[in-house]
Parts: sequence; structure tokens; C-alpha cells
Amino acid sequence: MRKNIAKTTYQNCCSLTHASNCDDADDAMGADEEDQLRDIDYILENFVGNNGPWQRRFLLLVLTVFGATYLLIFLHLFAAYVPDHRCRVPACEAANRTSYQETWLNFTIPEGNETDQLVQEVAPWDQCRHFRAVDPDGGSCEASNFDSDNATTCESGFVFDDSVFPETLSTKLDLVCDRKYLRRMLGTLMMLGLLLGSVLGGWLSDKIGRKKTLLIAVLVMGPSILVHL
Repeated sequence: MRKNIAKTTYQNCCSLTHASNCDDADDAMGADEEDQLRDIDYILENFVGNNGPWQRRFLLLVLTVFGATYLLIFLHLFAAYVPDHRCRVPACEAANRTSYQETWLNFTIPEGNETDQLVQEVAPWDQCRHFRAVDPDGGSCEASNFDSDNATTCESGFVFDDSVFPETLSTKLDLVCDRKYLRRMLGTLMMLGLLLGSVLGGWLSDKIGRKKTLLIAVLVMGPSILVHL
């Protein structure tokens, strides 16, 4: 059974590749015909070819699809990157001029004790709360104007550390603290898309062929990546 399958594969390879020695196949196989027919590598190396123009073109096409998939993952990691951040303190900073590091943070924001990132170090300051100002409208930026026993959420927005990236999707849309679930949903939707693509890609390959399916994947993913760059 195995010999017949290998022999059929051998004959098909000869007919597809138009190898010059196909007509003399029986003589070329020689006395050890049975051993050679059992070895699919012999057929690939001697009749199909293991490093020809077709293999290189196919490899380039496959790497294009794989590269696009990896690039989407890297784009998500960088685009949704969350730098250190803190609450904006209206009593101490103007809306259009601020810095992540300020001298008055020790009496306006609690010390940091947790982070929502798995491998990120704990920030020096609380990232989601600040001390409530006693007189938020007319009070000065002094320790006496802040109640250290009463912390509130970042109602006036956030200030991000822009020393790594000037801007990311997380900093632009404030996808932190009580909105961090939206950032995590981005990763979930991306992985869900990869899952659906794998299932539909297998089904589509059976219907129209793998080559056309790969071309469709390139045409769909290519423009999507260019839009996000």
C-alpha cells in the first residue's frame, strides 16, 4: 500500500514538473526501487526539487502573511503601550502646561502601591487617585490646601510620562484606571480575529485553494497595517 502511494506520488511529480528522466524512471530507480519509493525525500530532491524558483516564491508569499500577522501583534503592543501616569491636579498645574514629575506631588498624590501591568514596576505615585483640594477654585498649591485623608479619582484627566513615547492610543484616549478594560478589549478582539481567520482560512483553502487564500490574506492585511503605521 505504502509502495503504491509513493509510486503514484512519483508519477504525479514527474507529470507536473516535466522532469527529463521521467521516461526512464524504471531504469533510474535501479535495483533498490522499493527502498527509494518508500523515501518521499528521494522524490522531492530528485524530481520536484528542494530549492527551486517555485519554492522560493511560495516561501516569500508565506513569509509575507506571517510577517503581517506578527506586525499586527507588535503594533498592538506599541500602540496600546501604557506609560507611567498620574492624576492632573488643577490647583497646581495649568491645563496646557504640565509635567509628569513635579515637586508638589508628595502632598497632592498618594504613593503608588499597585500597577495594572504584569511586568511593570510600581509607579512612585498612585496612578488613579489624588488628594482632594480643600479649596479647588481659589486655593494655592500648598500642602495645607490638600486633605491627605480624602483621595478622589482623576476627574480632571491624566498626565502621562512621555519620555518613552510622545503619544500612544492609551494616552490619547485615556485607556487607564476605570477605562483600562477598553484597552484590554483591543487585545481580545485582535486574538479573536486571528482565531476566526484561522478557521475561515482553512475552510476557504479547501474551496478555492491555498494560493488564492494566501493572496486574499495579503490583500486584506496589507492595507490594514499601512493604515495603522
